[in-house]
Amino acid sequence: MTKHDTSSSKRLYRTLTSPQWGEKIDPKSCSVIVCNRTGGQGKTLITQLIALAFEQAGLSKFLASADSSTAEAVSKLGKIHRGSVLELGIGAEFDAVRSDSSKVVSHWDQLGSILASGNALVDIGANLVDTVWNWAHARNAGEVLRSAKAPQIVLVVPVRAQAQAIEDALAVLERSIREDAFLPIAARILVLNEASGGFERYGSSGDFERLSAMKHNAGLKIVRLPQCRSEIWPSLERNYTPLRSIIPMTTQDVAQEFHLDMFAASGARADLLQWISHAIESFHIAGLVPHEQGGDDE
Repeated sequence: MTKHDTSSSKRLYRTLTSPQWGEKIDPKSCSVIVCNRTGGQGKTLITQLIALAFEQAGLSKFLASADSSTAEAVSKLGKIHRGSVLELGIGAEFDAVRSDSSKVVSHWDQLGSILASGNALVDIGANLVDTVWNWAHARNAGEVLRSAKAPQIVLVVPVRAQAQAIEDALAVLERSIREDAFLPIAARILVLNEASGGFERYGSSGDFERLSAMKHNAGLKIVRLPQCRSEIWPSLERNYTPLRSIIPMTTQDVAQEFHLDMFAASGARADLLQWISHAIESFHIAGLVPHEQGGDDE
């Protein structure tokens, strides 16, 4: 993967992020899996934004997290949504499970039950992505889910403008297409997380052509998430502050909470709310969530 500053790459980028159409998603019952093989891509942030988008549309999702990269009792998503997240893969018990291959498969049956019920939002750690597909293959999960007429499963893959992350995102998406019989994915969404910069100058044309092929042949939807430039953003990340807790705050509330003067607080609040609004609108355009509670998106 190398950097390129060519007009062809820019044209491909614009084509990929243009309005797109694919299989219609039923937001009321679908489950959403958020993952990438590379860590640090903003998957928990994306999960939080999707949860917020559903909440604003009056469609609460069951939250679950699987992240074996930490021995702590609570995942990052669990720290943000305290008391509201089912922890699937952390702590000493999961470490014991990982050492026994037969227990690994049975451990993930609970994920299968969640997907069969639907209406869930699942944040999966980078080092567990392949484990989930291996489980699906071992259990022939697709047959069970289809027989049970399980609700749709939507795969959301966040990626930053980093060589390995882009390659890993492509690998996850391509595996999901190749092994659809074992884990049926109704819709795929790639989120271009621009926290590390834009994608116009990054990646080979071959990478973008692979994405373009998935867009046209497998209904891949691609959305952009611009960098959040709000002054309070570092504090929100550092303290695991839920985005939904900031929305009802007044400028004075923000000034007091983050120790800012009124002008700085006003700008920080406006920047954050505008960024959240843009992100949620992107998920609406991708067909993942309706516009608003009681709204008609036909």
